Amino acid sequence: PEHWVFDFTARQLRAAHVCIDLTSTESLLIKTLMLSHSRICSKQQLILGMDKDIHRYKGLEMCLSRLQNKFKDALGERLFKSVRNCGYCLVQDLQTPLPNGKALGRLHRHQGAGSSPVSQV
Repeated sequence: PEHWVFDFTARQLRAAHVCIDLTSTESLLIKTLMLSHSRICSKQQLILGMDKDIHRYKGLEMCLSRLQNKFKDALGERLFKSVRNCGYCLVQDLQTPLPNGKALGRLHRHQGAGSSPVSQV
Protein backbone atom coordinates (compact mmCIF):
# COMPACT_ATOMS: atom_id res chain seq x y z
CA PRO A 1 0.00 0.00 0.00
CA GLU A 2 0.98 3.59 -0.54
CA HIS A 3 0.39 4.44 3.13
CA TRP A 4 -0.93 3.00 6.35
CA VAL A 5 -3.38 4.52 8.82
CA PHE A 6 -2.28 4.11 12.42
CA ASP A 7 -5.21 4.27 14.84
CA PHE A 8 -3.76 4.55 18.34
CA THR A 9 -7.17 4.35 20.03
CA ALA A 10 -8.23 1.20 18.16
CA ARG A 11 -4.64 -0.14 18.29
CA GLN A 12 -4.58 -0.95 14.58
CA LEU A 13 -2.53 -0.38 11.45
CA ARG A 14 -4.81 -0.36 8.41
CA ALA A 15 -4.39 -0.22 4.67
CA ALA A 16 -6.94 -0.76 1.90
CA HIS A 17 -6.97 -4.56 2.25
CA VAL A 18 -5.05 -5.26 5.48
CA CYS A 19 -5.70 -4.62 9.17
CA ILE A 20 -3.06 -5.43 11.77
CA ASP A 21 -4.18 -5.55 15.40
CA LEU A 22 -1.59 -4.19 17.81
CA THR A 23 -0.87 -4.64 21.48
CA SER A 24 -0.77 -1.53 23.67
CA THR A 25 3.03 -1.78 23.75
CA GLU A 26 3.24 -2.01 19.95
CA SER A 27 0.94 1.01 19.66
CA LEU A 28 3.17 3.01 22.00
CA LEU A 29 6.26 2.05 19.97
CA ILE A 30 4.67 3.19 16.70
CA LYS A 31 3.37 6.39 18.29
CA THR A 32 6.85 7.20 19.62
CA LEU A 33 8.44 6.52 16.21
CA MET A 34 5.84 8.70 14.46
CA LEU A 35 6.18 11.63 16.84
CA SER A 36 9.97 11.74 16.85
CA HIS A 37 11.17 15.14 15.66
CA SER A 38 14.50 13.76 14.52
CA ARG A 39 12.88 10.84 12.64
CA ILE A 40 15.23 8.45 14.43
CA CYS A 41 14.34 7.27 17.93
CA SER A 42 17.01 6.07 20.28
CA LYS A 43 16.40 2.98 22.38
CA GLN A 44 16.03 5.27 25.38
CA GLN A 45 13.33 7.33 23.64
CA LEU A 46 11.41 4.20 22.71
CA ILE A 47 11.61 2.82 26.25
CA LEU A 48 10.42 6.15 27.67
CA GLY A 49 7.62 6.19 25.08
CA MET A 50 6.50 2.83 26.48
CA ASP A 51 6.51 4.40 29.97
CA LYS A 52 9.23 2.05 31.18
CA ASP A 53 12.38 2.66 33.24
CA ILE A 54 15.31 3.11 30.84
CA HIS A 55 17.72 1.63 33.39
CA ARG A 56 15.71 -1.50 34.15
CA TYR A 57 13.65 -2.39 31.10
CA LYS A 58 15.26 -5.13 28.99
CA GLY A 59 12.45 -6.14 26.61
CA LEU A 60 12.71 -3.51 23.87
CA GLU A 61 14.38 -5.66 21.22
CA MET A 62 11.84 -8.46 21.75
CA CYS A 63 8.92 -6.02 21.40
CA LEU A 64 10.43 -4.50 18.26
CA SER A 65 11.05 -7.93 16.77
CA ARG A 66 7.48 -9.07 17.40
CA LEU A 67 6.08 -5.88 15.88
CA GLN A 68 8.35 -6.16 12.86
CA ASN A 69 7.38 -9.81 12.34
CA LYS A 70 3.67 -9.03 12.64
CA PHE A 71 3.98 -6.36 9.95
CA LYS A 72 6.18 -8.51 7.74
CA ASP A 73 3.78 -11.48 8.03
CA ALA A 74 0.90 -9.26 6.88
CA LEU A 75 2.64 -7.57 3.99
CA GLY A 76 6.08 -9.03 3.43
CA GLU A 77 7.75 -5.69 4.14
CA ARG A 78 9.34 -4.00 7.12
CA LEU A 79 7.71 -1.29 9.22
CA PHE A 80 10.94 0.20 10.56
CA LYS A 81 14.67 -0.25 10.36
CA SER A 82 17.59 0.13 12.70
CA VAL A 83 20.00 2.98 12.16
CA ARG A 84 23.46 1.94 13.27
CA ASN A 85 24.53 3.54 16.56
CA CYS A 86 21.42 5.76 16.57
CA GLY A 87 18.19 3.83 17.05
CA TYR A 88 15.19 3.05 14.86
CA CYS A 89 13.10 4.82 12.23
CA LEU A 90 9.97 4.14 10.21
CA VAL A 91 10.28 3.08 6.60
CA GLN A 92 6.54 3.05 5.84
CA ASP A 93 4.28 6.05 5.31
CA LEU A 94 1.89 6.27 8.26
CA GLN A 95 -1.08 8.55 8.82
CA THR A 96 -3.37 9.04 11.77
CA PRO A 97 -7.17 9.29 11.47
CA LEU A 98 -9.07 12.46 12.20
CA PRO A 99 -12.17 12.27 14.42
CA ASN A 100 -14.41 12.35 11.31
CA GLY A 101 -12.76 9.15 10.04
CA LYS A 102 -10.61 10.76 7.38
CA ALA A 103 -6.85 10.34 7.42
CA LEU A 104 -4.49 13.12 8.43
CA GLY A 105 -1.62 14.10 6.18
CA ARG A 106 1.36 11.82 5.74
CA LEU A 107 3.71 11.42 8.63
CA HIS A 108 7.33 10.89 7.85
CA ARG A 109 9.49 7.93 7.21
CA HIS A 110 13.27 8.07 7.12
CA GLN A 111 15.28 7.18 4.05
CA GLY A 112 18.77 8.52 4.40
CA ALA A 113 21.36 8.51 1.66
CA GLY A 114 21.89 5.00 0.41
CA SER A 115 19.25 3.49 2.66
CA SER A 116 16.60 1.13 1.47
CA PRO A 117 12.99 1.29 2.67
CA VAL A 118 13.18 -2.41 3.47
CA SER A 119 16.47 -2.51 5.37
CA GLN A 120 16.65 -5.10 8.08
CA VAL A 121 16.54 -4.53 11.82
